[in-house]
Amino acid sequence: MESRKRPRQSEEKNNGESIIQTPHTLRLLKLLSDGTEDHAKLAASQLEITASTSTPLVLWDLLGRLAAFLISSEEWKCRQHTSWAMEAVAQYLPHCNQVQFMQQKWETDDGKATTKYMWLTVKDLTTQLAQVLKHGRLLYAEPSSSINDDSDELNEEFESGKERIQRQRRLLVRRLGLGGIMSATRSCAEDLLPQDITTSDLESTVRKKVKKSPSSEPINIRALLVLEWQQTNSHDSDHAHPQHLLATEMLFRMFDAHWQVRHGALLGISSLLKSWKKISQGHTAKTSLDDLGAWPTDILAKSLCVLALDRFADYGSADNSFAPVQHMAAQVVALLFEWSPVSVKEEVCQVIQQLLSNQDTWEIRQGGWMAVQFLIAITGDYLQEWVSSGIVALLDGSPDVVAVVAKILTLAIKRGQIDQVQTIDFESLSKNLSTAISRHAESSVSACAVPLINLMTCVIMKRDHKECYLDWCNSIFSRLQRFLTFESSAVQLASLHAISQ
Repeated sequence: MESRKRPRQSEEKNNGESIIQTPHTLRLLKLLSDGTEDHAKLAASQLEITASTSTPLVLWDLLGRLAAFLISSEEWKCRQHTSWAMEAVAQYLPHCNQVQFMQQKWETDDGKATTKYMWLTVKDLTTQLAQVLKHGRLLYAEPSSSINDDSDELNEEFESGKERIQRQRRLLVRRLGLGGIMSATRSCAEDLLPQDITTSDLESTVRKKVKKSPSSEPINIRALLVLEWQQTNSHDSDHAHPQHLLATEMLFRMFDAHWQVRHGALLGISSLLKSWKKISQGHTAKTSLDDLGAWPTDILAKSLCVLALDRFADYGSADNSFAPVQHMAAQVVALLFEWSPVSVKEEVCQVIQQLLSNQDTWEIRQGGWMAVQFLIAITGDYLQEWVSSGIVALLDGSPDVVAVVAKILTLAIKRGQIDQVQTIDFESLSKNLSTAISRHAESSVSACAVPLINLMTCVIMKRDHKECYLDWCNSIFSRLQRFLTFESSAVQLASLHAISQ
């Protein structure tokens, strides 16, 4: 009597039968959302093992589940854990999908520029950033009732993933203020997806016209990814690739009205880029613009737009609040900056400089300085220019901006001690630091107290200048003693560390 073989990893069947993930895989997915950090890391590593022996169809189904977690979960840890798993799983997708995404050119085979994706480049932003700031849809923590809703257009009937990509990218142009019409949307992904789907379910999901109502069924991105792979794999030349569908979904959610969705989408984009770069670049450490490709360049430009438009900066406690969406967008910018050629790097710096020089809105300046923070941390490029501007920016009227600048200068001093690649004007730094402390750090609820104290500690520890600034050190000692009376344990610890130096 023959014994039935149990599938080793994920099982898939075509022609209308179910695509099923094994119970083991489903338990690992559960750990991502509900487990501790250690459990989630273990789950991500186990999913990587599962992915290494799975077929592309099962992999796209799995990535669709992870994408749903990222753009629907309100739990920070779930989004973070899912991003680890996405990076681990995505590297096992077909090599051609990864290389095609990372290296796709701006032109078609006949040399003509393609406009079907409505690419946005960093060079475009150097001249159109003012248009984005003036007409782009601002991104708050939650949607505002005063903005229009363009979800009807997104939910219209469409027949393929290619059509969905085109619709989403048209809406993105409008949301960025580059289409002349202001618009907004509510996230289409609200619930986690069912455990298994059939080919007939896929087709009905894609062709179903969704009417706008609170109980409307969201478009199933997982179903679309699986169907997209099936049709692309059948050599349908008029079909988009599933990696384009997934990336566009993440790009679209980067400008969602809910901050958790934007944060999850940026985590997903970052995970995909890190994973696919390993394969597409092979042995090379850096890429040229051609190697970087149209898609990553478009992501770089739109991440800069997120820095300009996001206004949610109050996550965390009163004395340690920060802007999670800008924080993540800045990491994506730095990641792609590292791989870019010099010409694109210079354009990125031009856009960031426009953000830093904006005097109307402090969140815009904060977004620019966050980008600088990660550029220095990841690449170290243009360090001297940013340090000189940062010393002046300590006099900024916003404590949130000053907090980011203090972190940048602290990092620059530490790097200078090791590499000695730049000269810091310690006289101006000390003077502006004292002014910043007087303006912002005296309040027990100031978000910049700890960063300023840490910067003060770095200045004190700079042995080459300690004797020259002994009087300055004595003048701040009383302030450090006052910081010890603050209720915040972080402020107290930072002050004790500074006093010990």
